Amino acid sequence: MKRLLKGLMDLVFPRHCVGCGCACEGHENYLCARCFRTLRFMTEPRCRTCGLAFEGAVEAGSQRRCPGCVALEPLFDWGFSLLPFEDVGQRLVHTLKYKSGLFLKNDLRRLLGQTPKDFLKDTYLVPVPLHKKRQRARGFNQSHFLAEVLVQETQALAVVPLLERVRATQTQVGLRRDQRAENVKNAFALNCNVNWDKDGTYVLVDDVYTTGATLQACAQVLHQGGIRKLRVWTLAHG
Repeated sequence: MKRLLKGLMDLVFPRHCVGCGCACEGHENYLCARCFRTLRFMTEPRCRTCGLAFEGAVEAGSQRRCPGCVALEPLFDWGFSLLPFEDVGQRLVHTLKYKSGLFLKNDLRRLLGQTPKDFLKDTYLVPVPLHKKRQRARGFNQSHFLAEVLVQETQALAVVPLLERVRATQTQVGLRRDQRAENVKNAFALNCNVNWDKDGTYVLVDDVYTTGATLQACAQVLHQGGIRKLRVWTLAHG
């Protein structure tokens, strides 16, 4: 009955691709096969700290950091980002973030499962939190949603909401690097209602890595709490 109902709904209200707007085949996806093939995944060589793919040749075995990480001096030691924040990848993120894109779960499962197994194996995922007012307005936290899908598709251990947002901040969009850092200063705190293993490996999860200011602010709080094994994972890097 469920399959029949889905078929009838797709007939009356056909699914349209979030990438190109064309009708999607099947009953589960909102990213058509053509747009999925156009996605450009981050590949080696890349910055080990944030996951940004380098342009041009890089010496084999190099631990080189990108200029952004050199300036940031991040407290996390390993980062992975799946997609460049451009074209279909950017539209996918915007749909998830601003259009209550929980319906993208099956498309995200196809994407997130391509995260290297060793990166998330036996780790705890810490979503970057939204302030309660923004989360109420949006209806969900996209970073927490991504973390939940990652747990299902990888060998991560669990989603652990170790952080809370204690200060409402303006959107980071359009701000300079220094303004971004100032905007999120003292915006996060440890969630005292959650227990954690200080010796475990933790991965901060967010939708987009831009300058790293938000992730660095989160990392500072976790570092002060005694966590030393810290990584970051983002869906896109822009």
